Amino acid sequence: MVQAMKLRKAGGVLLIVFAAWCILTLLPSNAHAADYTVKQWQTVEITLESSKTYADPFNNVDVTATFTGPGGLTITRPAFWNGGAVWKIRFAPTAMGAWTMTTNASDTTDTGLHNISKTVEAGEYTGTLAIYKHGFLKVGNTGRYLTYADGTPFFYLGDTHWIMPHERFSTSNVPGIASQFKYTVDKRVTQGFTVYQSEPIWAPHGGGTHTGLDEEAIAVLNDGFTSADLAGFENLDRKFKYIADQGLVHANAQVAWALDPKYFPDVYTDAYMARIAKYWVARYGSYPAIWTIAQEIDANMYGNYTSATMSKWYAVGQSLSDNDAYHHPIMPHMENVIYTTAANSSWASKSYHDGWAVQAGDLTDMNIGKGFWNHSSAKPSVLYESMYDQFWTDSRGALGAAYQAFQSGMYGYGYGVAGVWNDAYSKPGAAYDFGTGYELPARYLWWYDGANAVTGDQLLYFNTFYTSLEWWKLIPRFDSSSWSSFNSTSKSLLSSDGSNTYVVFSFNNSTATGSLKQMDNSWRYKARWFNPRSGEYTTISNTIQPSSGQWVIPNKPDTSDWVLLVEKSAESVSTTAMPNANSVGGLYNDSVSVTLSTPTSGATIRYTTDGSTPTESSPLYSGPVTISGGTKTLKAVAFKSGLANSPIMSEIYKASSNLALSKTYASSSSWDVNQTAEKAFDSNLFTNWQACYSCWSGQWLEVNLGSNKTFNKVVLSEYGNRTQGYTIEYWNGTSWLTAYTGTVLGSSKTLTFNAVTGSKVRINFTSGNGDAPIIYEFEIYYDSKVMNNLAIGKAFSSSSSLDANQTAAKAFDQSLATNWQACYNCWNGQWLEVNFGTNTTFNKVELTEYGNRTQGYKVEYWNGTSWLTAYTGTTISSNWGSRVVTFNTVTGSKVRILFTSGNTANGPIIYEFGVYNDPAITTNLAIGKTYSSSSNLDANQTAAKAFDQSLASNWQACTNCWSGQWLEVNFGANTTFNTAVLSEFGGRTTGYQIEYWNGTVWDTAYVGSTIGTNWNSRTVTFNAVTGSKARIVFASGTGDAPIIYEFEIYNR
Repeated sequence: MVQAMKLRKAGGVLLIVFAAWCILTLLPSNAHAADYTVKQWQTVEITLESSKTYADPFNNVDVTATFTGPGGLTITRPAFWNGGAVWKIRFAPTAMGAWTMTTNASDTTDTGLHNISKTVEAGEYTGTLAIYKHGFLKVGNTGRYLTYADGTPFFYLGDTHWIMPHERFSTSNVPGIASQFKYTVDKRVTQGFTVYQSEPIWAPHGGGTHTGLDEEAIAVLNDGFTSADLAGFENLDRKFKYIADQGLVHANAQVAWALDPKYFPDVYTDAYMARIAKYWVARYGSYPAIWTIAQEIDANMYGNYTSATMSKWYAVGQSLSDNDAYHHPIMPHMENVIYTTAANSSWASKSYHDGWAVQAGDLTDMNIGKGFWNHSSAKPSVLYESMYDQFWTDSRGALGAAYQAFQSGMYGYGYGVAGVWNDAYSKPGAAYDFGTGYELPARYLWWYDGANAVTGDQLLYFNTFYTSLEWWKLIPRFDSSSWSSFNSTSKSLLSSDGSNTYVVFSFNNSTATGSLKQMDNSWRYKARWFNPRSGEYTTISNTIQPSSGQWVIPNKPDTSDWVLLVEKSAESVSTTAMPNANSVGGLYNDSVSVTLSTPTSGATIRYTTDGSTPTESSPLYSGPVTISGGTKTLKAVAFKSGLANSPIMSEIYKASSNLALSKTYASSSSWDVNQTAEKAFDSNLFTNWQACYSCWSGQWLEVNLGSNKTFNKVVLSEYGNRTQGYTIEYWNGTSWLTAYTGTVLGSSKTLTFNAVTGSKVRINFTSGNGDAPIIYEFEIYYDSKVMNNLAIGKAFSSSSSLDANQTAAKAFDQSLATNWQACYNCWNGQWLEVNFGTNTTFNKVELTEYGNRTQGYKVEYWNGTSWLTAYTGTTISSNWGSRVVTFNTVTGSKVRILFTSGNTANGPIIYEFGVYNDPAITTNLAIGKTYSSSSNLDANQTAAKAFDQSLASNWQACTNCWSGQWLEVNFGANTTFNTAVLSEFGGRTTGYQIEYWNGTVWDTAYVGSTIGTNWNSRTVTFNAVTGSKARIVFASGTGDAPIIYEFEIYNR
C-alpha cells in the first residue's frame, strides 16, 4: 500500500512536470505585437497591394474588411482603391482591446486583396477631445438631439464651408498664416465650434480663372471615376483628417455638387452614385461624420429633380446606410422652409433618415419650429443653414439665429459667414479668386475678414451659455399662454425644464418683456440677464418668490437682444436667503474689500475665510471683510430664528501678480457704455474695451497704478488681429516714455522688455484695420525671470544699410515696426553688430526677421583678438516670428550676426536682435570632445558635424543603413547627464536608443521612436546616468539613412 502510494506520488509529479513541459513547448517563444496600434475611436489606415492588374479597378473589384473585437464586436469596412495596385482600409475601433481583420474580395484569386489577416490593438484615448472620449454620434434616446456613442448629449455648433475642396491647405494670402484651411479650422475650435459643414463642390463656380499653381486638386466625376480623380480625393483626405484631428464632427455632403447628376444624367446613374457613396464611406467613414447627401436635396433641389430622377440621390442615401458600419447620422440638407418642412419632406419616410438639416432665414413664425417638434416621428433637427453673416444679414441676425434655433427645439446651429462659406480667397482689389461667384462682388468679403468676424467670438458665448445648462432638457414652449405672456410673442422665445429652469431669448427691439408662468411657489428663483454680445451676466435677483406661479419680468437693460435665465435656487421660502457678496470671487492684486448682505430682514451673517463651513460660532459679520495674502475662500451663512439656515455662499479670491488689478482706468474714447476701459482689466475674456468708431492713431488705454511700480512684462489680448502699430508707455512723473514698440497683437501677446518704473501704464495705438481697437485684457507684471536684453542702449553698426531709415540701430530699438536692412543684393559677408563697450557674458540670442529670407548665418563674438563662432544656423523665421538660439556661455566685448546666404536678391532684414545671459541654460557636455560613428555617407557628413552647433551641417550614415548604426561622443572621463537634444532631417527615424558606456558595457538610458522634422529638435529626458561615452543607436527608420544635424548632451 505504501509502495503504491509512493508510485502514485511519483507519477503525479511526473504528470505535472510533463504538463508544464507541454505548456512551455506549446506556448509561443515570445508574444507578438499587433500589426497596428491605435487609440479607441481614432483611425488606423491599412494598405493592401493587389496581386493582379485590373482594367478598371474602381468598378472591377469589391473589397471589404471585417474587424472582430472584444466581446465579439464586428465592424465591416469597405476598402477603397487608391491608385495602381493599392487599396486601403480605414478603421476606427469602437472598443479597447485586440481586433482581428480578415478581408474578402470579389476576386477571390487576388492573393493581395482576399483573405488577408491583420491585427489591431486599440488603446485608451487619453486626450481632451470630446468626440474621442465619448465616441461617434448617434440619435439620442428621446429622438430630439444627437448624442455621442456613450449617450452624452452633443452640442452642435457648425461652421459652413460649401467650397471646401477649393480652400488652400498648404498656403494662404495672409502673411504669417501657412494654411488658409487650417487657420479657419483652428480658429473655430478656439471659438467653441464642434462641427465643420462642407460640400464637395469640386470645381469653383465662376469667380476667376483658377489657373494658379496654388489651386487645390479636384476630382471630375462627370466623366466616370478614373485615376485622374485620385488627386482630388487625396486633397480631401488631408482636410477630413485635419478636421477629425482637431476634434470636430464633419457634416459633409457626398459625391459632387447637387446639380451635377442633373447635367450629366447618363454618367450619374443610380448604380454609379451608389458606388461613389460607398467609396466615400470607405475613405471618410472612420472619421466623426454626419452625412448630409447634397445641397438642398430635401425635397428635390427646388424642383430640379423629379420623382424619378431623385432615385439617383436616394441611391446615395441607401448606399451610405448599407456600407457605414458606424451608422453616422444621415440628415439630408433641406431647402428653405418656405418650400420644404417636415410635413412635405421627400426623405422623412426613408428608414435611414435620422434627422432634419433645416434651412430657415427666420424662426419668428413659430409654426416652423412646431412643425419639426411635433412631427409624427421625433427626430433631431438643427438649423443647418441660415442667413449668412455679412452677406444676407449682420452680426446681430447671425448670432440671434443661433438662439432662435435652440429656443425652437432645434438643438444645433450652422453658422455661415461671407468669405468663408463661399471661399472668397482673393484680397480686396486683387484678381477674382472665389469658390463661387454667386452674388459677388456685390456681397464680397475677404475670407480672412470673414473668419475673424466678431460673430465667431460671440458664438463662443452662445456655446458656454447653453453648455452651462442641461440644454437638452429645455423644451420649447413656443406661444403657449400656459407658460408665458409676452409683450411680443413672436420675438420672445421661451424654453424651460419644467419649472426648474426658464430661458427666454428676447429680440423685440424694445425693452418690454412679459411674465413667466407655472413657477413653483415653494421655492426662490435666481434671475439673470445674459448679454449674447459680451458673454456677461447681470443679476436681477437671487431671491425671486413667484406669486401664484408667476413672475413679472423687469424691462430689458436696453433694446438690444438679450437672454433671460431664471433658475430655481436651493432655497425654499422657509429658508433664510443666502448672503450676497458685492465683489465676486476672482483675481486680486494687493487686497480686496468684500461687503456681505442678505435679503432676509433681521438675519445675521457668520463667515469664514479659511474654506471651512460657517456656524453660529463663526465670526459675526459687522463690516467689510478684507481679503489678502494669497488664495482665500470666503464662505458665509445667514441665520434667522424660525427659518432654516441659508445655503452657503462661497467665493474664491486668488492673489495675482497682475499689477493692473483693482486700479483706476481711463481711455481716449469708448465705443459705448458696455465697452469702457475697466472692461480690459476685469480678468474676463468675455468683455472688452473698444475705442470710438473709425478711431486709431492716438487712441489709448490706461491704468493708473496709484504709485510707482516696476514692471517688465505686458500681456495683451485683442479681437480680430486689428492692431498694426502700438507702443507700451509709462509715466515717470513728468512725461510718457516708451517701454516697447510693436506691430501686431493677435489673440494673445506677451511682451517683455527691460524693467521700467512708472505710476501709470498705457497702450498707445498708432495704426490698425477694422472699425477700432478692441482689447479684451491688458495685464502688467514684474517677472523676475525676464532677462535684460544686454544689447539695449549700446553702440550699433553694420556692414551696410539700404537707406537712412533702415540702419543698424533700428534692430536694437525694441520695436517690431522698424528694421535694419542690408544693401540691395547683399548677402554673404553682411553683418549686424552690437558693441557692449566691455567684456560681457551671454548664451542666448533672439532674432526676428522679415520673410524667412536667411538661409545661412553665424552668431559671432569678439574675444579681444578675433571673431569666434558661438552658433551656426540656417533659417530664422517668417514675418515678426522670432528664433531663439542658445549655446554654451561665451564672453566678448562685441557680438554680431554674420550672414552667409539667403533666398532673395534684396538682402537680409532684421527687426530685432536681442542678446541675453540666461542662467537656466546649461552647458552642452558634448562640445569640444571626440566623435565617431558606425559609418559616414561621405567625407562631408562625418560624426563631428553633429556636434558643431550648426544646423547647416550634419552626419549621415551610409546608404540604406539603419539597424545598428550609431553616432557617438567620447567625453574623455565619466560624465553625468540626464538630457539629450536631437535634431534630424525629414522625420526619418522610427526607432532608436540613447546609450552610455559604464566602463564595461553599453547601458540604455532612453528608448524612443520618432525624432522630428527638419531642424526641429526633440528633447528627451531620463534618470541621470554616468558614463565616459554616449551614443544614439538606430533601430529602424525610413529613407536612405539617418541624418542628424545636432546631438546635444546636458545634465539639467
